[in-house]
This record gives sequence, structure tokens and C-alpha cells, in this order.
Amino acid sequence: MLRDLMLVDKKSSPGNNGYFDMLPSEVIQLILSYLDMPSLCNTALSCSFLMHHCYDPLQYTGLDLQPYWSQVDDYVLKCLQIRCSHLQQLSLSWCGRYDMIKGPTFIKFLEHCGSELTCLRLSCSRFLYADCLRAVGVNCPLLQELDLSSCTYLHDTAFQQVANFTSLRRLNLYRTSVVGSTVRSIIRSNPGLEYLNLGGCKSCDGMDDVAIDLAQHCPQLKAVDFWRCRSLTNIGLRALASGCSLLLELDLGWCSELRSNTGCFVYLAQSCHLLRKLFVTANRTVSDNDLFALAKHCRDLEQLDILGTRMVSPDGALAVLNSCKKLSFFDISFCSQLDFAMVYKWKMAFPDVALRKSFQNT
Repeated sequence: MLRDLMLVDKKSSPGNNGYFDMLPSEVIQLILSYLDMPSLCNTALSCSFLMHHCYDPLQYTGLDLQPYWSQVDDYVLKCLQIRCSHLQQLSLSWCGRYDMIKGPTFIKFLEHCGSELTCLRLSCSRFLYADCLRAVGVNCPLLQELDLSSCTYLHDTAFQQVANFTSLRRLNLYRTSVVGSTVRSIIRSNPGLEYLNLGGCKSCDGMDDVAIDLAQHCPQLKAVDFWRCRSLTNIGLRALASGCSLLLELDLGWCSELRSNTGCFVYLAQSCHLLRKLFVTANRTVSDNDLFALAKHCRDLEQLDILGTRMVSPDGALAVLNSCKKLSFFDISFCSQLDFAMVYKWKMAFPDVALRKSFQNT
């Protein structure tokens, strides 16, 4: 168990450190930096000399406790607290089940170790509530990345605390109960936002207004995930494309209110030339015109998913394959006009592209 690996100081009698005394401290620190957490704790038990190096705060600028989620509890956090004065990245994803971590312990940890924190990952963490997120805002002034994905038990009132942050660049709210008005407040408070994940947020209504606010307040936006955001229409997509021309990644999968005949996908391609990844999974209206526009304007496209459309012909798909030289992934599953014989030929002609063509047994 992690808690048994001597996370706390234990006196050790001084002695001859052998050849270790001949090594510069920087070299020892570099060697120790390759150890995982249990190995670092075990090394600290070997002698007082190495314990001193293993306890150096510079060994704990990045702390990933997710692999040990079943072992991390209040005791572990309290013991690590004394070593994390220069902590910059912390992952407690999956931690806190069965009440192993309590909110007050997490808050106290941030009070001592949060001043230099820039990245905080709390995906599926079970100990969070509104006061915990308030403590993040108070104690982590440099925070740029926050992951709250799949914190399904948190109510929207807790997410309202995130609107008090001002320097976020990456925010993951995937599969949470956040609502549209809260997301809009967060966007307005964080104009430097570059990556936003709203995939699977069933309570997030008014997605057009969210997209409009992104266009107006976040011109540096590079990636946004709208997966299964069913209230997003061509109005929101057009606004996003016009205001966020630096977009690199966009997931519009299962956004059932988007319609190709409105010209929104063509406008997206014309406005966002830098697109690298575009997913329009299960949008039955995607057509050749959309693919021709992508082939013409988005030459750096690397990943494209048009699974499920019946409106794309071989000409449209081939235009993308010929024009987008960096393409590495192309999902054309369940595209009824693209048969397997044709896809096989394309695989031979474009060996660097991972072409996906699934089928349904009839």
C-alpha cells in the first residue's frame, strides 16, 4: 500500500554514503526524477542521504496520484503536503471513493501547496463540493488547466465557482451537470480560453448562446468539444467559425440540429483554414459540398469523421484524400455510397491514412 511506504520522516543514523557523495546533487536529483511515487518512497527509506533528496520539493513539481486512486486517502495527502511547496501539476482523478479523501483535507492541501499550481485534474473525483472549487479559485491564482470531467454528482452551483477564475486556458466539463448560463459566465471570465470540452453535458441548454460567447470573448480558442450538444444549431456554429478562426479541433458528433443545407459546414471550412480535426459523427446531412469545401480550404486536416452520412459520394471523399496531404484518420463507416471495394482501393493508394469503414449486418 502507498501509505505503508514511509511518506513521513523517519530518523536514520548518518553513515558513509559511498560513491553517492561524489555525485553532484543535480545528477542525483535527475536520477530520482525517473522514479514513480512508490519507488521514490522506497528509496527514501534506504538512507538519510537519499531521503534528503527524495524529500526535495523539486521532485514534486508534478504529482500524478491517479494510478494509485485506490490507495490515496487523507493520510497520504497530509504526508505529501510537506513536500509539495513548488507543486505545479496535480492529478487526483478517480481519487476519493468510499470517503477516503474528505473535502477539508483537500482544501488544506491547496492552502499549503496551491500557490504555484497551473494544472489540476480532478476527473471522477468523489470528494468535491462547492467549497472545494471555491478553495481552488482562492489558493491557485496561476491555474490554467482544470479537469472536472465526469464529476456527475456535482450540482451546477458548484460549477458557478469556476466563473470566479480568470486565467484558465483549458477547461474540461465533459459529462457534468453544468448549465448554459454558468458556462457563459465562465467564458466571459476567461478570455484566454483555448480548449473547452462540453461533450455530453445534458443540462447545458442554449448552446448557440455559448458558441456566440466563445466567438465574442475567446478569440484564441483552438479546440472545443460539443459532442451530443443537441441544442447547437447553424446559428451557433456560424458565430463560432467567424469569431474563432484559429480553431484546430472541433467535435460536432451527434449534434442533431446542425443541417448541411444551411451552409454552416461550408462556412466553417471557409473561415477556419487551420482545422486539424473535425468530427461530424452521425450527422446524416453532411454532403459532397461540405467535403469539397474542406478539401479546398482545410489542407492541413489530419482527422475527419463523417460516420453515418448517406449524402457523400466517392467524389467528395476522394477530394479530401487528394487535397489533405496530412490526413491520417478518415472514418467513413456507414456511408452507404462508399462501398468496400472502393475503400480497399483507397487504402492501397493512400497507405498513410487510417480509413475506417464499419458495416452493419443485415
